[in-house]
Amino acid sequence: MPSATLIIPCRNEERYIGRLLDDLIAQQHPISDLEVLVMDGMSTDGTRAEVIKRSAAVPQIRLVDNAQHTVPYALNSGIGMAQAPVVMILGAHSTYPPNYVSDLLKALQETGANNVGGLLETLPADDTPVSVAIAEAMSSRIGVGNAHFRTGADAPMEVDTVPFGCYPKSVFGRIGLFDVTLTRNQDDELNGRLKKAGGRIVLIPTVKAGYYARSSFGQLWRMYRQYGLYKPLVNVRLGFPATWRQLVPPALVVAILSLPIKFMLFKPLFGATALGLVLYMGLLIVSGQAAALQRQMPSLTLYFPLAVMSMHLSYGTGYLEGLVRFVLMRQQGGGDMKGSR
Repeated sequence: MPSATLIIPCRNEERYIGRLLDDLIAQQHPISDLEVLVMDGMSTDGTRAEVIKRSAAVPQIRLVDNAQHTVPYALNSGIGMAQAPVVMILGAHSTYPPNYVSDLLKALQETGANNVGGLLETLPADDTPVSVAIAEAMSSRIGVGNAHFRTGADAPMEVDTVPFGCYPKSVFGRIGLFDVTLTRNQDDELNGRLKKAGGRIVLIPTVKAGYYARSSFGQLWRMYRQYGLYKPLVNVRLGFPATWRQLVPPALVVAILSLPIKFMLFKPLFGATALGLVLYMGLLIVSGQAAALQRQMPSLTLYFPLAVMSMHLSYGTGYLEGLVRFVLMRQQGGGDMKGSR
């Protein structure tokens, strides 16, 4: 029996999947003691060929069809197939250092937690200023708030969620599997359910994975819109907000959209809102200048604020759309098909 089953949802990840599997083969924890399930959402590029090439040499790597295409179906199917007592979820857009698997397995045992995970270092998809700005924005406090797995931590700490996650398989027998109606945020919902049931989630800062961010503002907007879109549905499932920081972007969008009404009817409130937005823009500009100096890339003065604004406004508009669809109209989710993380 393998000591851990590694589940990788993916679809059309030819650019990244080979490097990811090579990282797993090079782990300090022997690959012979692992089970690697690549849950492929019927890729149409070279993803499947990359997996098959490596599985021919390393039989612990298996290619599994995910005909439903979405991440939660891939995860649930992988958990059902898992032969190991520990399930570790990995992202296809990521890289993993040699100590990743061994240190998380050790942390899971030593902490007695129900889920452990490491930090996520956001990497640019390429060397263009836009890609660098997106990576910087996704690692900054002004961009992601107090998401410690993105901004860092000095010591192990209990948190509301970790990237990917390393769980005892028995957890899923106790609290259930991932919600298949959540194309995005299915891990947030499950971790919220885990915490609600008295479970513990621990961030291990000595473990760090690399995550390749999106390469354009359009891709960033679509991803964060989906994150925002499914958050209200997560909250409905849990009965409470998974995190309070999720409410800031929709509040920003409401503040912007309400400016004309405030100007016509509530001039003092209009002035206060406008001042708040000016301060917000000023903070983005100062942060962009700091990123430009640190990276020695003057164009970040412009692109960093644009990246942060794209994240906040797309998340906020998606969240408001989710409130209408999932709270007011009581839709059940689904749609927006994606196969990777």
